[in-house]
Formats: sequence, C-alpha cells, structure tokens
Amino acid sequence: EALIAQRADAKNLSEYERADEILARLRAQHTVVLDDKRRTWRRVVEFGGYYRVGPKVDPFTTKKVADLLERRTAHQVVREYEDADALHAQLTELGITLDTRLKTWKKRKRNN
Repeated sequence: EALIAQRADAKNLSEYERADEILARLRAQHTVVLDDKRRTWRRVVEFGGYYRVGPKVDPFTTKKVADLLERRTAHQVVREYEDADALHAQLTELGITLDTRLKTWKKRKRNN
C-alpha cells in the first residue's frame, strides 16, 4: 500500500512519469492493478502478461486461455509473429477478446 500512496502523491504533484513507473512496478512485482476512476486496487493473475477483466470464467476456459496466452507471448518475444497471430485467432474462436494495449482479456458475451 505504500507504493500506491507514493503513486497518488506523484500524480498529485503532476509527476506523471514517476507515477507511471510506480504503476508498472506494482504490476510487474506485485501483480497489482489500479482503477483510478474507482480509486481501487486489486491483485490479478497474469498469463503471458495478460489478466482477465469482466465476469468470471470457468476453470477449463481459463486454463485453455492461459496456455494460449503464454504460448502467444513466447512467440512474440522471439518475433514469430505469424505463430503469435495464429494463437490470437484461436483465442478469438474461443470468444476471447484481447486488449493488447492494456494487456487484458475477457470472454465475450454470447449473442442470443
């Protein structure tokens, strides 16, 4: 919680670069994400650098998504983009939406 307070202080002082560094450190070292609008924080479980947002997902789907995300990230690290894109397509087929900017994933709602 000390880091969260330090980030708030940095933002209040308009030291946005420092605030962003603290935010990155919270996520990398403690798997903590902040919601500035709601003024909340929470610990998350990451797979391949992504964490789930939205409603809970069943354990089978979570395991499948985790495997695909880990493999996708590994391919991206070694610049095997075609393979990474193929895994992204598999995630899409499962009804998973990735936000590559925020590094989040969620299961799309079914259209009835």
